Amino acid sequence: MKISPDSREGRVLRAGEYVREARIIWRSIPWDVSTTTMPQAVNAAHAVELIVKAGVLYANETPAADHGLETVWARVPLEPAASAAYVPLVRQAAVIRQDGGYPGSPGYEAITKNMDQGSWSIFRSNGDALFTVIEGVGSFLAGETPRPPTWRGPGPSTTR
Repeated sequence: MKISPDSREGRVLRAGEYVREARIIWRSIPWDVSTTTMPQAVNAAHAVELIVKAGVLYANETPAADHGLETVWARVPLEPAASAAYVPLVRQAAVIRQDGGYPGSPGYEAITKNMDQGSWSIFRSNGDALFTVIEGVGSFLAGETPRPPTWRGPGPSTTR
């Protein structure tokens, strides 16, 4: 049976693909280095973008392609305190992702002048935590685990 990508099941499947791709990217980044390169930073921002879009898909919505990442993040139905905790991560990823970190761009400035090893460590830690939350939602929607306490979106499909 073919599943429509616009159906609930199709969105959950696509979200799972986004989560897998984001996890592969995230794990490929050498975090324990003294200098984070531009490609590493752009890859990290891309992984955050994918995990945010997965959250929207798990909420049974389609991520808007023409809106900024922060606007997309606002559509992920998490408890307000949990959502607010990840805003700095999403905002930083949005700045980097918006222009790819090209010299002279806000993303380039963010990476080269506004982020040191400590801020990259926080970015990584917050990213790891966000991955855990969104992966937990995927497990919940697959019927494998209980509802994550911060998830305010729909539950598993009843059409299985």
